[in-house]
Amino acid sequence: MNNGDENAFQELYERYYHHLFAIAFKMTKSNETSEGIVQDVFVKIWQRRKKIKKKGSLKSMIYTMVRNQTIDFLRESAYRSGYQKELYQNTVRAFHHAENEVWFNMFKEQVDGILASLPPRRRAVYSLSREKGKSHEEIANALGISKQAVSNHISKALEIIRDQLEKVDN
Repeated sequence: MNNGDENAFQELYERYYHHLFAIAFKMTKSNETSEGIVQDVFVKIWQRRKKIKKKGSLKSMIYTMVRNQTIDFLRESAYRSGYQKELYQNTVRAFHHAENEVWFNMFKEQVDGILASLPPRRRAVYSLSREKGKSHEEIANALGISKQAVSNHISKALEIIRDQLEKVDN
């Protein structure tokens, strides 16, 4: 994208538009305003494409830009209506809640996809441990394997999840 690759920009737009729109819409409750905010962010990205560094997470930068643009819009709106302080504080709280909800749902989808790709035994051990709260000993007894095997499965599952999430973020 740094070199003006429109296809890369289009892919970026298609990948993030709906999530970004959802974040802006939860705060503004307006389709037009949310579309405008997201489009403004993509225009800024395109205009500054040569300055965007390859280090760091592009996804985090885009989400931060939408968050800031939305807060700026709401701040200006609140200022015009005379309720700046109260609306701004409520907006920031609500925005953090909405943003956290969207991030959590995206994260959960990614982790669920990664877990689905694990071998059945590893997935079962991970599920019993992390989702059902069973101890290593309980899992070992239930599955007829050693506690060390349980520990190995959990360690490997966590390693795979970490590696896959790092790939998604970069």
